Amino acid sequence: MYYENRVIAMLDVLGMANQLTNKESLIATTKKYSELIQEAQKNVLNQTTIPGSKVKDIENFAFAEFVFDTIVLVSHPITVHSTAQFITGISNLMGLFFKNKMPLRGSIGIGDYLVDKETNVFLSNIFKKLNNDELNQEWSGCCILPDAVDIILDNITGSTVIDKDNQLQSNIFHLLNVPMKENKNENRLCINWYYSLIEQETKLGLEYMIGNKIKYDNTKEYIQQIKLLKDEYQILDETFLPATRLRVMKTRANVRIIFTDDNDIPVEPNLNDKTIEIYKKTNNG
Repeated sequence: MYYENRVIAMLDVLGMANQLTNKESLIATTKKYSELIQEAQKNVLNQTTIPGSKVKDIENFAFAEFVFDTIVLVSHPITVHSTAQFITGISNLMGLFFKNKMPLRGSIGIGDYLVDKETNVFLSNIFKKLNNDELNQEWSGCCILPDAVDIILDNITGSTVIDKDNQLQSNIFHLLNVPMKENKNENRLCINWYYSLIEQETKLGLEYMIGNKIKYDNTKEYIQQIKLLKDEYQILDETFLPATRLRVMKTRANVRIIFTDDNDIPVEPNLNDKTIEIYKKTNNG
């Protein structure tokens, strides 16, 4: 099947090869990776909407392939909705893998993708660019290729401009100085994968990375940068308890909602008419 003019992501699990030192570690890592893939397929690649919603279950990606420590994801034909599903899906996937001690590093661009279902051979005209860009980054993060920024940003936010001095913690994208090899930095548009994680979850991901001091330090600094940004949330009334705050990550097409308590720990809100109405609005009915 030929996928023409799609948003394509290439993500690598950092440090996986270094964990495969003997039979026991190979078996343990394979088991953990398989379980994560299964969870991703259930909760990230496909999203189930709430009962009663007019929207059917959502497929965030047209194609997904897990090969050794590399993940390749392909969008549906580029629209406002498909781009939002793709980018929020990547954000969720990176958060899921990070808190499970398999941090990802990746790059996203726009190109064509061909898969032969009989032989399972898949190729793309931007694989080399994605791979080179991903390998050049010295952290756990995901950047948009410069030549794809305007299209992706416009579909997500309705603008091709980001005000670097007024970014919020909840922005789906952040404009950052990304650490690159040879002690270089590049001003790049990056996906926000951190926002929905709690302190203990980020701690687990960082502990895994501590063996690579450069990537560990740079990822820790990234998290600190996001934490210093202004955060916006809505205070909820007591009918939502144990949830007391509502946080959102917005795009033009969807809104990811996170209910938390006073300690910013994600919790399930009391299921009531107000809660259901919030869910329905954020899922477009």
